[in-house]
Amino acid sequence: MKDHRILNGFAYFSVIFAPVIFPSIVWIVAKDPTVKANAKSALIFHLIPGITVLFTIVMMRISYLLDFSTGQMVAVSVLYLLSFVIIIHALFIGIKQLIAK
Repeated sequence: MKDHRILNGFAYFSVIFAPVIFPSIVWIVAKDPTVKANAKSALIFHLIPGITVLFTIVMMRISYLLDFSTGQMVAVSVLYLLSFVIIIHALFIGIKQLIAK
């Protein structure tokens, strides 16, 4: 199969349905260097929102023990905004991969 547009696109789209898992599998299994590169890039895009969710869970656990400060709320808000932008960008790249010639 010479045309890997669908696999490349779904590596980025998987941020919605299987973040980290699908691009990891594609990265490990794929033989084509272009598909491997796109899967690795998608994996990096998927890690940032995942780290944000973990950071938020840790911050919520800490807030039970300590007072949740304004600085912590701003940090969490900025991370969620960054995650949202990254998800939109990953979807945009996925669309570009699907319509590429």
